[in-house]
Amino acid sequence: MKKTAAAWFRVALCAGLVFGSLLVGRAQAATCEAAEAEPVAVASVTEGGEIVLDDGQRLSVHGLENSGAVRPRLVAALRQRLSSGTIVLAATGGEDRWGRHAASLFMPSATDSSASWLQEDVLRAGEARALPGGFTAPCWRRLMVAEAAARRETRGIWGDAEEAVIPAEETARLLARHGRRTVVAGRLLGLGEGRSVVFLNFGRRRHGDFSVVIPRRRLKSFDAAAKKPATLIGRHLLVRGVVSGARQPRIEAYSPDDIEISDPYDTRSVEAQ
Repeated sequence: MKKTAAAWFRVALCAGLVFGSLLVGRAQAATCEAAEAEPVAVASVTEGGEIVLDDGQRLSVHGLENSGAVRPRLVAALRQRLSSGTIVLAATGGEDRWGRHAASLFMPSATDSSASWLQEDVLRAGEARALPGGFTAPCWRRLMVAEAAARRETRGIWGDAEEAVIPAEETARLLARHGRRTVVAGRLLGLGEGRSVVFLNFGRRRHGDFSVVIPRRRLKSFDAAAKKPATLIGRHLLVRGVVSGARQPRIEAYSPDDIEISDPYDTRSVEAQ
């Protein structure tokens, strides 16, 4: 009798989990290729967004923001897709200080041998924001394309004025986001120089308008990613990170993935769309 793909994955799971956690730790967390993952069984999804496996291991979903008002949406999205007993493919990295493994997760098809990337699906549905860190350029690009599709259609969080993209000129809204991860869009007008940092200025007022701060020690990584600050002047950018500053909103960018060259539509507020 011909087995379905789901049944095949269950057989693989039974054989593979003999070796316990050794299998799960074999691949890199930042992959977007299901071929690099191993089958595991989900036991539950916690209120904090952790995925608990049947063998007791705990996974965090790599590349998705899991904080603030976004967390309940992400937890609901994960629970919808990962009910108890669900078989998924997981590629995990090393253990963090809380004992969790950052994971890329893949949902096997019930009709063929393909598997969809869970992170990509969640972002396309607008149920989370992408979180930079550790992905190869092609994988990160896939996440950006998925998130952009949700932004265009104002799906999920992107239809919520509190969580959607904030135009760089809306200083008051940005100051209200102090300490929270935020996506900001605007046109880069110029640069400023500090002893240890470079400022990307999105307004004419040096001490009042939104700016992005890049530590000088990180500039080589921006140059390597074709995002040398001087070449970005005049471009429409999408910046993500934690807003700081009591009087002037700022975001500190550590990775080139924190800054995306975007289409002009991203500079519009939710109310204007």
